[in-house]
Amino acid sequence: MQWYRNFRRYFSNKLDEEPILISHHPLCGRFNDHMIDLAGRKVCLGCLFVYPSMVVTLIFIAILTHFYTINYIISLEFAIITFLINLLRIKQIKNKIFSILLRIDLGISLGLAIYTIWVAPVWIPKLVVIYFVVQVASVYIFYRGLKALKTCENCDQHDKFPECSRAIIQNP
Repeated sequence: MQWYRNFRRYFSNKLDEEPILISHHPLCGRFNDHMIDLAGRKVCLGCLFVYPSMVVTLIFIAILTHFYTINYIISLEFAIITFLINLLRIKQIKNKIFSILLRIDLGISLGLAIYTIWVAPVWIPKLVVIYFVVQVASVYIFYRGLKALKTCENCDQHDKFPECSRAIIQNP
């Protein structure tokens, strides 16, 4: 397993060189509510909880469909409902547990949307669902990006970007 040792060494060296490699959020202190410390590293809460909960949702649905038929309209409705629950994040509640639960909810919503796209019966409904999911995701990502940009633009260290995003500066 020499290739694995080489990969691990390369990844470890990259982590030492680039502190935001597995966080992708600035480490300036203004984005701490987006991260969690894991083994001494800042890790993005979204990446840590959204994608695994999406995979678990898809596995759960795959198991469930052996016993029940799940209509794609019902799965789309549940995807929309779980996404609407996620809009509670707009309330700006600064609680890690609440934030983690909403990220898990977002992963469930994403898993349900993927399942809906997968099982939609013909191309027209499939394309409509894909269009809807892409539009909702685009608006959501755009909104989140604007919030992050506003946080950076209002920072007194903004003129030092991108260096400020890689160094831990305690000035939140």
